[in-house]
Amino acid sequence: MKILNKIKYQSSLNIFLLVTFSVLYFLRLYNKSFYDDEIGTINVLNNFDNIFDLYLYINSWDVSPPLSYILVYFGEKIFSFQYATLLILPLQIYCLNSFSINTSKFFENNFKIKLFYLFVTILNPILLLWCTSLRWYSLWTPLALYVIGKYFFKKKLNEIDIFLILIAFTIMFHLNYFTLIFVISLAFSNYKKFFENFYYFIKNKPHFFIILIFLNLPQFYYFLTIHVLNSSSQYGSFLFSFLYPVITSIFGNSVFPLEIVSLLFFFTLLMTIFFNFRFYKKINLEFKNLILFSLIFFLLIFLLRLGHKPRHSIILNYLFIFFFFVNLLYLKNEIIKNIFLIIFFIFSLIGIKNTILQQNVIKNNINLPIKKIISFLEKEKVNCENKFLFTHNLNIKFYIKNKKNFIINEKNLDKINLECTFVIKTFIGGDNISEIKLVNHAYDKGKLILRLKEIEYDKFSDVKERLFKNTIKNNFEIKILY
Repeated sequence: MKILNKIKYQSSLNIFLLVTFSVLYFLRLYNKSFYDDEIGTINVLNNFDNIFDLYLYINSWDVSPPLSYILVYFGEKIFSFQYATLLILPLQIYCLNSFSINTSKFFENNFKIKLFYLFVTILNPILLLWCTSLRWYSLWTPLALYVIGKYFFKKKLNEIDIFLILIAFTIMFHLNYFTLIFVISLAFSNYKKFFENFYYFIKNKPHFFIILIFLNLPQFYYFLTIHVLNSSSQYGSFLFSFLYPVITSIFGNSVFPLEIVSLLFFFTLLMTIFFNFRFYKKINLEFKNLILFSLIFFLLIFLLRLGHKPRHSIILNYLFIFFFFVNLLYLKNEIIKNIFLIIFFIFSLIGIKNTILQQNVIKNNINLPIKKIISFLEKEKVNCENKFLFTHNLNIKFYIKNKKNFIINEKNLDKINLECTFVIKTFIGGDNISEIKLVNHAYDKGKLILRLKEIEYDKFSDVKERLFKNTIKNNFEIKILY
């Protein structure tokens, strides 16, 4: 009877957290504005009326396979671009629930730790931030978590498990070639289990293996002949390919600049693990293999210089959370244990708030308060027949292009009416050099700089300006020319 009550309580708790996740997910979609990569996706999709031409086009130039574009294509037809990811929400929830159930079994005998673990896992702001986007990682990440939960936390994989994992691999590969790194890390973390399980399955189901080969072969061809040649933009420096995975792993990307503080927290945790080292002798082999998987995955994205993009490290954040809570199980000092739990809980709440409100996240482009900016531009200079706007910011241009009476980046400055002209400079934008020069030239002609208090844009941009490269300096300025 106690076991049944325990199962019912676990199910009720998971359902409550998943419903809460769904509400936060919807709020994120409702409040979000598209960032640069999403705008690129939308601009591509607006040029195609069918998925066949879209499929061929993406496979002719992009660095990623076309599946994510196709999913957004259908999502837009049903829900609009703003809510397109609702198309994959049921699958995201299924994968997240599977991962949380499989991993939380490790904390079965400690209710408090399990409760906190489920909260920060299911309501993780990093998933709300990146997996509500119109990009490949919205579905790739949940599928990767599903595979990890099954592969490392089920004592024995049955045929259905292996079948679903292989299907997940296929979908993931058609979302992004990053899957190759994921599968290699998985295989080398426990090569015996990997090859035994999949070899015997393939041996018993050769027809299924042949189907999988035919499904993946065309995309593998495009990978080798087209996409790998266009992938230079995906590589960053070794320094940031090391730092970003560390920062993302610990506290995600929604609490900038507290990610810097998180490094101190990381070293404190390392000391705790060091003093707690005895317990590693007691843990099972699968747990050690999971640690090995994390290290291999981290090492590969570092050596291949792919770690400089924070969304490449999302799964490491989930694994860090798991390792963090496992260490708390063996920590005897209750005061220190509670301090760690409270810190982690607070950071999660801050991350959720920042993600929903689109502020202080590590990707500067997401922080831009588009609605406030557009509202300001529409209310100012109402007597002007045409308003001239100079900006290199992709987001602002995207949202203003369908507004009436706005002329964007007029090249002939003699044609503009200075009394009806705005120049907007932002921390980062597009890479069009001639456009940047035009914006700077128009900016220099003005006499008045208006810094809007009601438009708070990335208060930590000065910190980022020292840490990261910029296209245009300055935080956020609207300059009205007279």
